[in-house]
Amino acid sequence: EAMRCLMEGENIEKIDDALVKRGFPVGPIQLLDEVGIDVGTKIMPVLERAYGPRFSAPGEAVAAILNDDRKGRKNGRGFYLYPAKGRKSKKQVDPAVYGLIGVKPGGKLSGEEIAERCVMM
Repeated sequence: EAMRCLMEGENIEKIDDALVKRGFPVGPIQLLDEVGIDVGTKIMPVLERAYGPRFSAPGEAVAAILNDDRKGRKNGRGFYLYPAKGRKSKKQVDPAVYGLIGVKPGGKLSGEEIAERCVMM
């Protein structure tokens, strides 16, 4: 559902912040970066078979991200950009992701609405 919110134009950091404020230790998009986008996408078909189409991810968007060699933290770029080891700067959203998936950021949902959508799944 977090990916669906992203595809509707919600900002990456807003989605992650909404779920952290809801009590999650990390947001869902950052979690995908941490696990590895390539690894995370391998379990998506398994979840869809087990729990139905509500667990399907927007395939074209995920493919566009993977085709741009974005694997997340392990190669320094995913939805976020990660500084080289030893640098003190924090991760930051890579605005190029929006162009890759054909989305203009600037959603209309509140953080609470995003969190509700994601947990009510």
